[in-house]
Amino acid sequence: MQNIYDSAEKLYQDVTNERNFYRHQSLIITGSNAIGKTQLIKDVLKKSLSESPTTFYYIDPKNRIMKSRNNNAPAKKLSEMSTIEILEHRLLDGVFTVSDEFTQQNLGGAVAYDELLNNTEKYNKMYQRFFGISVEKDTIANEILPLQIILVNGKTNLENISSSEAAKMRILMEIDYAVNCGVKAIIIDEFDAYFSEESILNFVEKLSENYSHIRFIYVIHSLSVLVSIEDIDIALISDFDREKVKENLVNFYDANNIEKIGQIEKIRNMMTNIQHEDEKWWEECVALIVDEKQLNKDQMQKIKTTDRSKLKAKEKILYDFIVRNLKKNESLLT
Repeated sequence: MQNIYDSAEKLYQDVTNERNFYRHQSLIITGSNAIGKTQLIKDVLKKSLSESPTTFYYIDPKNRIMKSRNNNAPAKKLSEMSTIEILEHRLLDGVFTVSDEFTQQNLGGAVAYDELLNNTEKYNKMYQRFFGISVEKDTIANEILPLQIILVNGKTNLENISSSEAAKMRILMEIDYAVNCGVKAIIIDEFDAYFSEESILNFVEKLSENYSHIRFIYVIHSLSVLVSIEDIDIALISDFDREKVKENLVNFYDANNIEKIGQIEKIRNMMTNIQHEDEKWWEECVALIVDEKQLNKDQMQKIKTTDRSKLKAKEKILYDFIVRNLKKNESLLT
């Protein structure tokens, strides 16, 4: 267990020295709001800039747009920028977690749209492989000159796609750019902001498969994702102190063991500060399964007769874990 200041040093050293964060090469940072996640990330990135500026790349929560409203041509193309100048700019006060920009005079949406227009075929193959999304150029009539646009899935103007689709496309564009520039680690802040649990799990799996040499650090709030995800480490920030954020503590876990009852309680209590009797009942069943003990007849009967649709969100997570493990291990059945 370390405070945020020491944990930032640890994350930086783990990446530069090619060590696992805990058991794995990639990491999820989580905890309740205003507890120090942003501080932890910023400390890591600042250290990287001063000592190893090409090691880390940062995708800000605002970097999710694929097209600006005005969409004036950017001053620079994405290929003309360095990861260092992007990182330096994104860490500036007034830009960090506030504005979608690559560098000064290069707004995020304008750069992304220009990049997509200039490399449509490349991104079409990439988006098809990751998301089943196709992109192609089209031309529409204009009072002065014909106007080039991007069609998504052959029919929807890029301007009109959902926030979720735009976020996927933009994040992957920046990841591929950073990888081609030779970075070792990519931090994606507020990764789950626009995605469902299933989308997050699929996206993380695809990134692991296609960029296995890259260290990914995701900031994620979704409790259901934390319980469902595998083969990644989790940094849980606790001991909330608004006055001394850097003194808040960070615990590291292996996500493959995160379903253990004690860790579920820690995460739940930190993120919600709520406990219900029904949740406790489901947690007790999870604890028995984790310890490879048998459930009694009353417990089995309640599980079998439970209507999942009537459970609360946290109860569904525990219920799903129980059912999944009962199906895998018949010896747990009485």
